Amino acid sequence: MQLPGAARGTRIPLERAALPATRRNPGRQVTMQLNRSLAPPDLGRAIAKWHNNEAQSVASLQALRSWRREVSGRWLLAARHLSGSATRSLTVLVATLTTALVQSGCAVAPLVQDAGDSGPSVLAQMETARPAAVLTEDGVTLRGVLVGAPGSEVVVLHLLPSASSVTTGVSVGFSRIGLAPTLATFQELGFSSLVLDYRGLGDSDGQRSSDHLLDDGRSMWREAVRLAGGREDQVIIRAGSLGSLIAADLLGHGARPRAMVLFAPVSDGTVVQHAAQTHYGTLATLWIRTFYTSPGAVDLCSAIRDAEVPILLLLPETDDYFPAEEQAELREVAHASGHTIAVHPGDHQTLVLRAWGFSVGTDGDGFSGQRSPELLQTELDFMQAHGSWKEP
Repeated sequence: MQLPGAARGTRIPLERAALPATRRNPGRQVTMQLNRSLAPPDLGRAIAKWHNNEAQSVASLQALRSWRREVSGRWLLAARHLSGSATRSLTVLVATLTTALVQSGCAVAPLVQDAGDSGPSVLAQMETARPAAVLTEDGVTLRGVLVGAPGSEVVVLHLLPSASSVTTGVSVGFSRIGLAPTLATFQELGFSSLVLDYRGLGDSDGQRSSDHLLDDGRSMWREAVRLAGGREDQVIIRAGSLGSLIAADLLGHGARPRAMVLFAPVSDGTVVQHAAQTHYGTLATLWIRTFYTSPGAVDLCSAIRDAEVPILLLLPETDDYFPAEEQAELREVAHASGHTIAVHPGDHQTLVLRAWGFSVGTDGDGFSGQRSPELLQTELDFMQAHGSWKEP
């Protein structure tokens, strides 16, 4: 029995083996539509692209190549003797994934995803936005925007979700939405905003890398404090999804902002596992958990428990990246510590989009979306209680 499309005796490079199409849970059609660009059919190529910049020593690289040849040969030999399309597909999947991971080596999971090359830029959409930049400790310049509010002393530091950028906005799967409308809303309410792209995204220098995610976040925090006159209590941190890892780490290392808003947060200890399970399934998760680690941020629940600043947690009803049992623990910790919790309809991605002004709903013909630049009422109320406030 041969692999599909192969002549007898033909050797197929595993990196080019196509993976079988899979169907997700029909009950998660919103996530399917919004995230279909995040789940490419060739898993091996996707993971290789995820992490193609890992430096390895010559000796280690030779050992890995030797192992790769051995593993590849065994899987291809087994594939020729196995019958049934399902078994052949499973064999190709395991072989492709194994090869890609062997090439990459063990490293921090590539959670910082590409934000694209084009989209709605804040600088192009807002006349009041000004370029901003900060130099990291290892000499990389991060760039973004500062949107000032006249007479404001409070700076809101926005820590973006993955695949998002000041220059291209946030992905809606089939399109991208800009950050400008939401930043304009903060400006109208009397809050200045600082948004900087992670390295390798937008106009920021360097190579896209999850290894430096926390370092980038600390540099962003220092710049926000500088803009606030050196006062941490004049900075509000607003972080969503991937950005919540930075927020938790900042708290765990002594940052004391005026307040913090976390929407669709994730936990450092489980985000790699849940991201792999959501996009690639159980089998891929086993390999990814073996070869990849998390960025190493402070545990979210621990950071919330020990925080000495008011925190608003905006949680989705369902969240594949932060499941019900983990949410329950977080809610218990937050409640005991006196923080504010609000649960909103939808899943992880719909809440992330809603936090940046895009409301996803359903109608008689399917799913629909519309711009909603105003903040969620729970966030408005929280800002009114803990920030400088200007009546709209």
